[in-house]
Amino acid sequence: MIVRVIVPFGFGMTQINQQQGEITVGPDPSSFTIDIDSTNYDAFVVPPDVELPDGTFTQTQYAQVVPVGEINAILTAATRNVLPIV
Repeated sequence: MIVRVIVPFGFGMTQINQQQGEITVGPDPSSFTIDIDSTNYDAFVVPPDVELPDGTFTQTQYAQVVPVGEINAILTAATRNVLPIV
């Protein structure tokens, strides 16, 4: 899967904002790597939550990893019928 990284102001690592790369999930379901060399980028930090007038806390915007494409080698559903015969 090809993804685009969106990093809002305040999170650091602005150099990676809007870059695209291939994503690999693992070693557990909540971890992933992207084939972008970020060796010389600023550190990624999550800014503190903003306090709302009602006393609750929230982020104004979150960093995102958005799918934008797929690697053809794993795109099997478009090249053969993968639906079960009923």
